[in-house]
Amino acid sequence: MAITADDVRTWLKLEAGSSDDAVIDQAVAATNAWVSTVPYVANPHPDQAPPGEDGWPADVKLAAVMLAARWYRRRNTPSGVESFTDNVVYLPRRDGDVDLLLHLTRPVAG
Repeated sequence: MAITADDVRTWLKLEAGSSDDAVIDQAVAATNAWVSTVPYVANPHPDQAPPGEDGWPADVKLAAVMLAARWYRRRNTPSGVESFTDNVVYLPRRDGDVDLLLHLTRPVAG
């Protein structure tokens, strides 16, 4: 009922056995703990997508993998600012795609 470090490594195209394994494990543990409290996951609706083999629907699993990958990459930007030569980019607090997949926001048109 959760994602694994291998799921995140596959998403990030990383090899197992690197010095980053501990950071990935930390991100996976935090992600699994947080995602399991999201109302869409904690209190499934009858019309919700059926769970996959690991217990979470495909949309929840993808959101969890994306979130863990984001938190893994965030170790390089602890203050939320990414700099590229002379340019600075402020990272958004939340990922809109993850929010949509976890049904934390509704898509709007317009």
